[in-house]
Amino acid sequence: MRKIFGAAVMAIGVVAAVAGCQSGTGNSAPPGSSVSQAPSGTQQPGATGQPGATGQPGGTAQPGSTQQPGDTQQPGGAGPNSPAQPATAGSGRCLDPASPVVTAAVATLGRAGNEAPFVADGASDNPLPQCPQLLWARFTAGGSASSPSHILFFDHSGYLGTATQRETSYASVIASTDRAVEVQYRWLVADEPFCCPQGGPVTVTFTLTGRAVTPDRSIPSEVTDPAPGCSVDTATLVTALNGTEVGARLAQPIELADAKCAGGWASARSGSHDGTTQPAMVLFRYEQNGWRPVDVGSALGCAEFGAPEQLCR
Repeated sequence: MRKIFGAAVMAIGVVAAVAGCQSGTGNSAPPGSSVSQAPSGTQQPGATGQPGATGQPGGTAQPGSTQQPGDTQQPGGAGPNSPAQPATAGSGRCLDPASPVVTAAVATLGRAGNEAPFVADGASDNPLPQCPQLLWARFTAGGSASSPSHILFFDHSGYLGTATQRETSYASVIASTDRAVEVQYRWLVADEPFCCPQGGPVTVTFTLTGRAVTPDRSIPSEVTDPAPGCSVDTATLVTALNGTEVGARLAQPIELADAKCAGGWASARSGSHDGTTQPAMVLFRYEQNGWRPVDVGSALGCAEFGAPEQLCR
């Protein structure tokens, strides 16, 4: 009887042990291992779309955003959030001034203050596929040294904006890297020749972060505000005279020479084509992004208008 009872007790213990091993969810892992199930719809660590990623259509970062760790674009090539090649590409280059994206950007500039159209005269010249993340193009209106120009910036997704709100003269790109462009600015100080501005040079570095382009210093006020300094040519002043009362007092068609400017004022000399009309001085004032004629006369005095005296000599 004792042997039978002992065997029964052992049998009960075996059944209890088996039952204990079979209880639970059925997903238990062996000791030392772990199984992690994410809630439905949740991505696992290492998958794309984690918090902090851009997640925008086409992978484009939004203006003012910053890239997250692990989302860095590599020099000379497109990063994880960049198109296969820049939207500005064409003719084997990373930026083609004749590409639809660039021409559409230029169209937003309108006409320059001298009424001339903007024409490409410089751009990033990197060949495909070695494309920097920040691309640039310079468009100038006119063919003189002082003609106004804009420097436009692009990333691989499209147009970002211009270096300055207003058109400027004597601005040129002197160097560039993957995410930065160095622009050198000069300006006229007084009545020096238009070919040789004495103001500056000042170099400003524009850096791409996300889709924002930021200068490393303030652009000189002589560049952004035409009042302290200025640049002008005779073609611009002739255009400003067309259809005005001052222009109607000059021999037609209007011809000007010796254009010069200082402190937001400009002057030029006019004459007749046959030499029968006495040469006259024409005075202009820069107002609301354009030159406006003030007066004309053979003995015009600048002081009465508050203009720099050297313009009437």
